[in-house]
Amino acid sequence: MRLLLVSDDNSITERLQNLVYSRGLEFSRNDRFRTSDVASMIARFSGSNPGSGNSIGRDSTILLIMPADRELGLQAIAQICEQLPGRLLVMGPIDDTRLVLRAIRSGAAEYLDQTELESELIFALERSAYRPVNACSVGVFSAGGGSGCSLIAANLAALLAADNTPCALVDLKVEGGDLEALLDLKASYSLSEICSKVESLDESVLQGCITAHECGLRLLSAATQFPSFNPVDMRGMQRVMSLLSHSNEFIVCDLDRCLSHLTFTIAKSLDHLYCVMRPDFISLRRTRRLLEFLDSSGIRRDQIRIIVNRTGISGEIAAAQIADVLRISEVQQFPEDAKSVLRSINNGEPLVIRQPSSKLSRKLSALAAEIRQSAQTPVNAISGS
Repeated sequence: MRLLLVSDDNSITERLQNLVYSRGLEFSRNDRFRTSDVASMIARFSGSNPGSGNSIGRDSTILLIMPADRELGLQAIAQICEQLPGRLLVMGPIDDTRLVLRAIRSGAAEYLDQTELESELIFALERSAYRPVNACSVGVFSAGGGSGCSLIAANLAALLAADNTPCALVDLKVEGGDLEALLDLKASYSLSEICSKVESLDESVLQGCITAHECGLRLLSAATQFPSFNPVDMRGMQRVMSLLSHSNEFIVCDLDRCLSHLTFTIAKSLDHLYCVMRPDFISLRRTRRLLEFLDSSGIRRDQIRIIVNRTGISGEIAAAQIADVLRISEVQQFPEDAKSVLRSINNGEPLVIRQPSSKLSRKLSALAAEIRQSAQTPVNAISGS
């Protein structure tokens, strides 16, 4: 793994140099730059031939120390992410949450706390060591409640876990999700509890915190009590995702409908994103606004597939109209199947297992088959490359 450093602070540069030496790595003198030199760094590496001394690949890591001129730093982040391969880590102050979010939106894979320089960088380098990963990652989210987002996520995970395929289901509705109830499970640990032990978290510890379902999927629950106001640590969550990607073929994330800083950062690293909505005006309005926000924040509209759930009801907005309003070519329609869905929810059993021949189960099975097919050539590494 090649390391590049962009830093205007000589004291931090020296500390980082000593730290990476201790990890058996180094920042070569030729791979250290100041923020004002970013344009020349890009010119040097962007047109280089593979295998030459001036080449960097997707397995490279670029570490940028946020300069005093924050706008200059944000501009450098955007330029690097747009023109160079590899994984960009940004290190700086975390007291300005807007700065952190802008750095992530500009393309940074992670934002590290400068006051915890040593521990933050060690964990970041450790996560880099897990790449490339094999897990195919899926995110399901919606612009508002009542769209069936959690139901779709749970059933997709159940289908992807078929034939003893390792599949993790992660509930990222951290203030209290519904996946435990949908699957009739009782989790012993919540994500906030798991992430709080990041220093000691490894694969064996994580496996002990996972709740297995008889269909084969393995659940990481958002909260064991409701409501939960215990925050999920970003560094811990990234560590969890890295470990899951190392031990599963599929990861399905039930993302928070408001796409918080945590879930937005995770969403940017996933292979497939599905936005679920209802065929009514309120849901369409909220979905359009969410897509506009994501467009401006670095997640392009063509990276997201729209699922219009609960279709086939009199008075609904037509699929063609929805696609036109959202400025996309097509939407995927999932039919209303209230009777089957209610029985599934009330019995705490995935619909695709309880009634595999139902209309909605057949649609879900087709989607799972597409995901399985695409997993042969994954789009992104989950760690944010």
